[in-house]
Amino acid sequence: MKKVLVTGASGFIGRHLFPFLKERDYEIFPCYNQNSLDLPSYTHPIQVDILNQDERRCLLRELKPSHLIHTAWYVNPKDYLHSIQNIDWMNASIDLYKEFAQNGGKRCVSVGTCAEYNWSEGFLKEDVTSLQDDTLYAYAKIATHAGLKKLSQVLNFEMMWGRVFWLYGPGESSQRFIPNLINTLLREEAFVCKDPNKEIDLMHVKDVAFALACALESKDTGAFNIASGESVSIEMIVKKTASILNCPHLIKFESNNNKQPKIRASTDKLLSLPHFQRQYDHDKGLNSYIDFLK
Repeated sequence: MKKVLVTGASGFIGRHLFPFLKERDYEIFPCYNQNSLDLPSYTHPIQVDILNQDERRCLLRELKPSHLIHTAWYVNPKDYLHSIQNIDWMNASIDLYKEFAQNGGKRCVSVGTCAEYNWSEGFLKEDVTSLQDDTLYAYAKIATHAGLKKLSQVLNFEMMWGRVFWLYGPGESSQRFIPNLINTLLREEAFVCKDPNKEIDLMHVKDVAFALACALESKDTGAFNIASGESVSIEMIVKKTASILNCPHLIKFESNNNKQPKIRASTDKLLSLPHFQRQYDHDKGLNSYIDFLK
């Protein structure tokens, strides 16, 4: 049986991976640090600190997984863009890939970010759009991908790098935009939207997890976007959410009139993955998320 190690198993993306991996007949080894959640009974959880070199290397040498999905990273909404911890995760991740390959690993899928791109170009396409490391987060992700790419060539394993765009859904921090919006309206409090004209490419977290599982089964390599391929305004998201909750009167818009690029991802590579298809459009996604938060 194929043996897959999942880092960040209790994180926003990681927790949604398990059903998709089970369907594909993987023996699943979720690793977590402090919060194990209620992991499915068909998995084999392992408590480990990925940032600890001894623990990390011991894990790979003992488990010898054939596959790896690496979702763990520092993601505190307050400071993740500029935190020095990005460098710690960059170094730990590169060593993780090295140990994975040297202990028999054959294929890995890792989580990158749309923050690697130069957003001023608007339509963001793998291997075409220029990259821009204007935050420590973007720098660390770009460098990690470069290290992974070189290691895969030298140590002869397959890799895919999924650049995740904006996402939402069960398991995200309550400090993030959409859960903050929904929870504010559920309390029947006014919500002030300060950037209604910003347009982003938004995807439900379960579709993101599905994409990663499909990528693990693919024979493709390299970077690929994980996104809807559609551009949606913050104003539309807010209005749609307020409409579902029957409280448009609680919304106030404050535009700063700053010109911002209309962000949209190329999804040709994503849609070419075996069996991948989005399950959540914005209506279904927001309705199900509101029900979850209720």
